[in-house]
Amino acid sequence: MKCLHIITPVKDSIDSTLETVKAIMESDILVPFTYTVYNDFSTEENTHRLEEAARQWNFRLVNLSDLTDHPSPNYLLVLQTAQKEAIEADAGLLIVESDVIVKKKHIAITIQWSIATETMRNCSRCDNR
Repeated sequence: MKCLHIITPVKDSIDSTLETVKAIMESDILVPFTYTVYNDFSTEENTHRLEEAARQWNFRLVNLSDLTDHPSPNYLLVLQTAQKEAIEADAGLLIVESDVIVKKKHIAITIQWSIATETMRNCSRCDNR
């Protein structure tokens, strides 16, 4: 894993989403990462709020209306798109739902656990059970 892709899918739960964004962007993340919010046909007002937040917090906003005409929910499209991008970048993929507020160190702890688990799986002295 060279880096981490963090994604948050959202449709209209704007206040909790903005709390989620703030918590992620203020987290202690010790690896290079990108953060993408996938907007699944939120209202025009909420889309504008997400666009403002993207400028303020410097995250990538993907409006699914630019990718598909299929009405919400488009969770499968979000997962497929994010997985493809993560694989191409040799990145880990972390999904943080729009109603989850992470603590400052939780992402770093999750990454450390992931790396340790992968190391144990690849260890030639382990029996890989």
